[in-house]
Amino acid sequence: MPRLENRAPVRTEEEGRIDITPKLTTTSLTDHAILVGYGRVGRLVAETLQNAGQPYLIVEERQVVADQLRAGGVDVISGNAAQPGLLEAANVNSAKWLISAIPNPFESGNFIEHARATNPKLGIIARAHSDAEVEYLKRLGANLIIMGEKEIARSISEHILSNINAPDITTPSDSESRLTSE
Repeated sequence: MPRLENRAPVRTEEEGRIDITPKLTTTSLTDHAILVGYGRVGRLVAETLQNAGQPYLIVEERQVVADQLRAGGVDVISGNAAQPGLLEAANVNSAKWLISAIPNPFESGNFIEHARATNPKLGIIARAHSDAEVEYLKRLGANLIIMGEKEIARSISEHILSNINAPDITTPSDSESRLTSE
């Protein structure tokens, strides 16, 4: 399993500014998922990908988290998915999915637009918190946008509907326990 790491920054002087851009090693993964963000949502998505045997790599800004994942044998690129060259290092041209698990859809929009232009066949999944954010991400090329509040409401409604005529709903089922332990 290849390990992806930032190498020493390259310092170039251009128009009086110093640009520090890390060199990234390109993954050899193909037909893989690129998971951006390893917070509460990303962790659960990574678990699903792992259990399904789907090759994936994680893009994570928090160096401590990236180092922990790497130590556990997970392919990781440290950095922000919008930084130049990062999606290319993640081999977005040959990826199957790009999953944005970060909570900021406007930040996601930056790399979603680039990924869509680079790989028109890429399945792009993102998260949003409002209808405006959903529309924004759709315009930039996301195929599926999950709005957390709607998913929570859907799950609550499904539970209510499946238990309307049930004599006792005080004992949670396994799926209910899983939902409450998150």
